[in-house]
Amino acid sequence: MKRSILRILAVSVFMFCMTLCISQTSLAAKAPRLNLKKLDLTKGTTFTIRVYNLSEGDTAVFKSTDTDVLKINSVADNKRSAVIYGKTVGKATLKVNIKRSGKVIDTLKCKVKVAPIPVSIKFSDNSITLLEGRQAYIDVIIKPYSATETPVFESSNEDVAVVNVHGLVTAVAPGKVTITATLLSTGKTATCTVVVKEDPDDD
Repeated sequence: MKRSILRILAVSVFMFCMTLCISQTSLAAKAPRLNLKKLDLTKGTTFTIRVYNLSEGDTAVFKSTDTDVLKINSVADNKRSAVIYGKTVGKATLKVNIKRSGKVIDTLKCKVKVAPIPVSIKFSDNSITLLEGRQAYIDVIIKPYSATETPVFESSNEDVAVVNVHGLVTAVAPGKVTITATLLSTGKTATCTVVVKEDPDDD
């Protein structure tokens, strides 16, 4: 009898704990959050900050801790997103107050670093040679060094070699291609020639 009672109590406690854990997880999953907690922004460019999991009736109020560095250009009609603008080089924090019935119930933050506009870009090597099937990163040098913009990479012939967003080149077949890196903020480009040779070990 005692064992049965203890077993029932143990099961009840376990089920209660599971229900509590699931409820807490559910609440955490639905808590308001921003699409980013950290952001590198190039001076003169914009980015859209979004608030997710905002309950019906709640509103988001966007504020910059330093309007000389970071400016809020516009706020969407639904108060769930805002376009921010990197005004000058520096650091600022975007604070988003979540309001319900006029009271602040939560504050979300995104640390923003506004970097200078890059003035030049070049590859560390003008050309590289790869064996078919091999991979290599091609490094770019962007000045000033404090610039944080990531260039867009493109291959002139993906049948010979492909390049991913991080500058990793994969040799596909023998031939020669040009890899181009472009800074979208200024349109400046750099090129690197990739020569792909047949791997002798494949014979």
